[in-house]
Amino acid sequence: MAEDPFVLLGLEPRFDLGVEQIDRAWLARSARAHPDRAGDPVQAAEAVRATALLNEARRILRDPFRRAEALLDRRATLAEGRAAALPQEFLAEMLERRERLEHAAASSDRGTLDRELEDLREERRRVLDLVGTEFARTTAEPDPATAGRIRAALHVIRTLDRLLEEWRTRRESSP
Repeated sequence: MAEDPFVLLGLEPRFDLGVEQIDRAWLARSARAHPDRAGDPVQAAEAVRATALLNEARRILRDPFRRAEALLDRRATLAEGRAAALPQEFLAEMLERRERLEHAAASSDRGTLDRELEDLREERRRVLDLVGTEFARTTAEPDPATAGRIRAALHVIRTLDRLLEEWRTRRESSP
């Protein structure tokens, strides 16, 4: 999305937005942009485009992960943290976790598999909380070091999400 979701919904660019606040802003803007209010086909087409942008902005801001990315994307100078490498310890831990998941699946140990997956979900929540803490520490735009730490945490979350999605798909496709 090229448009800034905070600007589209008229919200202050901050991490600690509530879902209700986001939804109220979306509802107010959507009501004004609704295609049924258009007077002619050109205005209706523009209203459809505006509504789609508002819907996407809402989806982004309701998801804390995507909201954090949007906050960092607001400033090109902070993009240097975008390519943060995953820490070696984390990569080693992920390899061990993947092996435990594979072993539990191979031995049909649903209890262990469920616990391992819940541990991954809890780790995701913990890292996302750290992202919120990093944003809360900054009074305005995060400095490049903070932005780098946030980008690294988002990279960890993305990796956890991929593993969780892989196992969700595997479980859904198995009898």
